[in-house]
Amino acid sequence: MEDLARFNYYDILEVSPHSAQHEVTTAYERAKSTYSGENPAIYTIFSEQEARNLLTLVEEAYSVLGNKTLRALYDEKLGQG
Repeated sequence: MEDLARFNYYDILEVSPHSAQHEVTTAYERAKSTYSGENPAIYTIFSEQEARNLLTLVEEAYSVLGNKTLRALYDEKLGQG
């Protein structure tokens, strides 16, 4: 599995920094569904631990990007605000 530390939260959710909030939420729901243990196809690509790690990153990304205030601070940190 690639080193995910080099990706930012927008990369993890596969959205643009200019995405509307509803697009971030839709991307989160899609990613959560993809990496959940309820999707047996995921284990043909990733180990169970890798899938769990990806889901953790998705949750972490959404906890920031899904919150307007935290997202603004994150964008500022990235130099995109």
